[in-house]
Amino acid sequence: LHTVENDEYCTVCGFKMVAKAEIDGDVLYFATMDDALATLFGSNKDGKITLLDNGTLYGEHTSQEGKNYILDLNGYEITVIAVINVSSESVLTVQDTSQLQNGCIYAEESSFTAICVYGELIFNSGSICGIIDLIGVEEYTAKATINGGTFMGAVSFILYDYSQLDILGGTFTETGFVDIYGVSATVKITLRGGVFEKGIEIYDNNGELIILSLLPKDECEICFVDKNGSK
Repeated sequence: LHTVENDEYCTVCGFKMVAKAEIDGDVLYFATMDDALATLFGSNKDGKITLLDNGTLYGEHTSQEGKNYILDLNGYEITVIAVINVSSESVLTVQDTSQLQNGCIYAEESSFTAICVYGELIFNSGSICGIIDLIGVEEYTAKATINGGTFMGAVSFILYDYSQLDILGGTFTETGFVDIYGVSATVKITLRGGVFEKGIEIYDNNGELIILSLLPKDECEICFVDKNGSK
């Protein structure tokens, strides 16, 4: 355990702290993002991680089912080498409480998956550059709700069976891509907000373009219900 003053350096080892975790009333400090996320997800309790510096996630981390988590970017960056898994019936809320809200989650490559959602992802603020996967099961729909934030580069959403994507806000600086893969069960997409600076493209299960350059003023709801990705 680290002894820290002013959310910065450990007074014992001298390391700069990358994150702090708030779990069941306790505040713990960590010099690596892997240690912070492993501790939070391994606690079997609800909790929150706040970034205190830029950091890198080298390992794959999976949340506990049925738990609620908050990831506060706090103006800093996370580079995700592996992936963050949000288990079924658990909720991960991503936010940035810094004044500029310029914190970001970066996949190692923009074409790589940063977050894989089996439960629920709520994205309120901050930025992401990487793919978000939604993979549900019959008993539990994987869901992502985009209320705000900035989505950069080649970011896209890949929807598999029993998944739901609600875009209610946020800014997409490049063309937003939504792909539907391997659908044999209901997939739902709702667009009621967001700024798409270069439009949004939604592809069906056969790789065919079904929506091109949807503007922010437009609203639509799409539901795919069969193995061919048909509406």
